[in-house]
Amino acid sequence: MTLPPLQYDGSIAQHADTMPGGGLATVANPVLALPADRSRKARLWFIGGWPPSTVALVLVTVNIVLYLVSSYFSAHVQSVLTVPERIRLFQVDGRTLQLFGSANGELVAQGELWRLITSSFLHLDYRHIAPNIFGLFFIGGPVERHFGRRKTFVIFILAGALGTMAVMWAFPAKTIVGASAGAFGLVGAMLVRDLQTIQQPAWKVCAPYLGLFILELCAGLSLPSITTHTVGFCAGTMLSSVAVIRSVRVNAEIAWNMATWAAVAGTALCFAQAPVLRF
Repeated sequence: MTLPPLQYDGSIAQHADTMPGGGLATVANPVLALPADRSRKARLWFIGGWPPSTVALVLVTVNIVLYLVSSYFSAHVQSVLTVPERIRLFQVDGRTLQLFGSANGELVAQGELWRLITSSFLHLDYRHIAPNIFGLFFIGGPVERHFGRRKTFVIFILAGALGTMAVMWAFPAKTIVGASAGAFGLVGAMLVRDLQTIQQPAWKVCAPYLGLFILELCAGLSLPSITTHTVGFCAGTMLSSVAVIRSVRVNAEIAWNMATWAAVAGTALCFAQAPVLRF
């Protein structure tokens, strides 16, 4: 039995059925028939969509809590002991950052490798943390929905550590803090997601991401900042490319599970080494 071709009418695909009994059969179009409330929530949450990323919310919360605690410590404890003039609230001095886990070439060379992880959760002041929190919150949603919670967290941790290592190698005397390398790792994961899902030439998909780095250059960001962003972006791109490989899927999932637990446990153990806990 041969059926006439489907004729689309709005969100419904119709064709005249020639089966016994006649009549009209309808098939819902799964692409166009989206729930209205879901579409509205996606518009309200802009880039991040709905629901917001669980991993991003956890990372944002940890970053904010550590920032508030370190800024209070800097203003009310550290400044009284070692700094003649009190540090303003919501600013963190260098000594406090070192106690909480900032990274630099000298300390890491002495064996304090845990600072490669902890430095991604510390910030200098509100102007430093605000764009990182904004980026994590809105980028985390689409990345988590595409790759899952485990891979999103692993990408953030590893991209942050690799970005820190790159700046530390290029600028050994530089104190390194901030979640920007991990956030740019998630931006790299978004690029891989877009290349998978957007039916356009690759250069059109990549153009906005290239524009992001051109904007950084025009904004006059420092060379260490551009370095950590670039390395974090490249790390996130490579890690998320590995995440979409479909071959040997069972073994790949086991590896990602192990990597997730290692990242969670490793992060906790790294913070347990912070000197501020023994202050």
